[in-house]
Parts: sequence; structure tokens; C-alpha cells
Amino acid sequence: MTTDAFEGERLVVVSNDATVLRSIWSLGESNSWQLEVTANAWEAMDKVQSGLRLSLVLLDLPYGNGDGLHIVRWLRRLRPGMPIVMIGHPGDDGRKQEAIRMGVSDYLVRPLNDRQIEAVIQRNLFESREPTEIDIASEDIEPVSNGTFFIGISPIMRKLRAQVELLAEADVPVLILGEGGAGRETTARLVHKLSARSGFEFEKVDCAALPEDLLKMELFGYERVGTNSPARTKYGKLDHCEKGTIFLNEITEMPLNLQSELLQVLQDTLSLRNSWNSCAGVDLKCACMT
Repeated sequence: MTTDAFEGERLVVVSNDATVLRSIWSLGESNSWQLEVTANAWEAMDKVQSGLRLSLVLLDLPYGNGDGLHIVRWLRRLRPGMPIVMIGHPGDDGRKQEAIRMGVSDYLVRPLNDRQIEAVIQRNLFESREPTEIDIASEDIEPVSNGTFFIGISPIMRKLRAQVELLAEADVPVLILGEGGAGRETTARLVHKLSARSGFEFEKVDCAALPEDLLKMELFGYERVGTNSPARTKYGKLDHCEKGTIFLNEITEMPLNLQSELLQVLQDTLSLRNSWNSCAGVDLKCACMT
């Protein structure tokens, strides 16, 4: 990737920080970029709407500026293929995650150096030239847990998203079918996120990965008895996810006698539902089969 490859590229820079502007101006001269500098995001919108051939937007907004993410959404709708690089502040992790979800290509955190800024801009200019098969709108990318996203691009995935939302409102167990890699866990996490249980724990148990005795302890816990120390109770996943969701991955691989024990626990708990809202029965929300 050479500097000459990006000569003449037109960048919109949104910033009123003199330090950032000096750095970008210097980089623009050394890389032969054409810079359109604006003081706020609303002026940047006018630049984009003016019909200029623009290659990238560098968005540096003051700390706590609530309009920045609205501008990102608007830019993604108007120019979905144009990279957006945002400069943020330390400790503003919530804004960073939301910006990335909405389609920001890169998120830089102060303090910055010229080499870092130049490398990020050049990489985004290069990647924007690469052919892409489909544009993913920010609304199609939904975080369901740390580092896990549900992407609803195709009509069938949007239909699945609508079905999951309906299921999440019902107080019933959910059976998720699909081959390995089809996204069963992501779907289970989405069910959890959209349900009333979202404020409580999500636990996963791989039923095919553990022998029967360890799987039983993983689910129900056990009491550790020592000769010279008092007994200690180790709680199982069913206890940890009380009022939350437990995902039993490949539940058909669970030994039959253990399935019977689990069923008995669920039936006992459901019978006490009006007086005891334990997760073991009421909140066994997701199971999955291959």
C-alpha cells in the first residue's frame, strides 16, 4: 500500500480540536489528500449532500456530544459504502460500542499520534475500494453479548428475528434446531436478551462435552466434603442462572437417566411456581439439538 495510491482522495474532517486539525492537515499535505474541514457534523452533512466525491469522513466530536451517533446513522443510510472513522475519548466505552454497532469503520481513542491516524485512514481508503457483495446497514447488526452479534441481512434472518422476539415474550422452553455453526447459541442469546430475563444470568452447558458425572455436577452442583474441613456447597449452572436463561447445547447427547433427573427437577419446580420462582424450572428457556 503506497502513499501515491491515495493521492487526490477527498476527506471530510469534522473537528474543532486544533491539535487534531494540525495533524490531519499535515498528513493531508504529505499524502496529497484533499480535505474538507468542518466545525460540526451538520456542516459535514451539507458536504455529503453537495454531490462531492468523498472518500472518507473523520468524525471528531466533543466529549458528550449526543448528535454524533445520529450523524453516523444518517451517513450510513446516505452513503453506506463510505468509511467513517471516529475519534473518541478514554472511558467512553458505551459510545464506542454503539458507534461500531452503527457502522463506524474504526474508532480511535485519544491520545493519538500521526502514524496511527495515517495508518487507519489509508487502510479504510484501501478497503473501501475492495468490491463487496452486500452492504450491511447498522440496524441489521444487533449485539447480543460481548463480541457476539445477530446479523439480520436476508429476509429469512429478519423473519427469524421476528420469531425470536415473539418467543422471548412467552414463558415457555425453546427448542433450537440447526447444524453446527448455524448460530444456535447466538439465537439463544438473542432470546435471552429480548426476554424479561435479560437482567439476569445466561448460562451455557455443553451436554456432549462432559461425561455423565461431571455433567450432573455442572447442572445441579455438589457438596464437597473434607475430612478436616466443613462441607462446602458448589452450586450448579441451574442455580447460577436463577431467573435467567440456561442454554443446553446438544441436549440430545445428555444421558437418558440424567435427562430424567432434569425433567423431574423441572416438574417439581413448575409445581411450586406460584410460591418459588426458581430458574431451574421456570426459566429453562433454551435448549438446542443438532
